[in-house]
Amino acid sequence: ALKIATEHNFYCPKYSKKVVNSCSDIDYFVVSTNLQKEYYEKLFLGTKTNVVCIPFISEISPKESSKLNNFNLISIGRLEKEKGYLELLDIFNELNKINNKFNLTIVGDGSQKELLKQKIKEHSLEKHVK
Repeated sequence: ALKIATEHNFYCPKYSKKVVNSCSDIDYFVVSTNLQKEYYEKLFLGTKTNVVCIPFISEISPKESSKLNNFNLISIGRLEKEKGYLELLDIFNELNKINNKFNLTIVGDGSQKELLKQKIKEHSLEKHVK
C-alpha cells in the first residue's frame, strides 16, 4: 500500500525538519505550490519520498492590475475556530460601518457554521454576508 502525506504550508526550517522526520517512511508528500515543492524536494533528497505538487491556488499573476472597483469579498475554507472566521466577521462589521457597499461571501462548512450565522445576525449583516 502506498503511504501519502500532505502539507499546505511551511513555517520555518525547524518545523519543516520535524515534518520531514515524521514522514520518513512515506512514498508521496503532496504540497500545494511549486515553491513548497522545490523547498521540500531539497529536504527529502536522498529518501524514498517523492514530492508532488497538486495546486489549489493560482500561482499565475494577472497581466493587468485590478481597478479595485468591486466591493465583493470572498473567503473559502473550513469553518473552524483556527481559521478565524468569527474575527473576520468582526472586522467586516467595522468595515461595513465605514463603507456599507461591501459584500462578503463565506464558502465552507464546519463546526462554527451556526456560530457564524448568529454573529451575522448580531451585527445585522444579513444584507451584506452570505
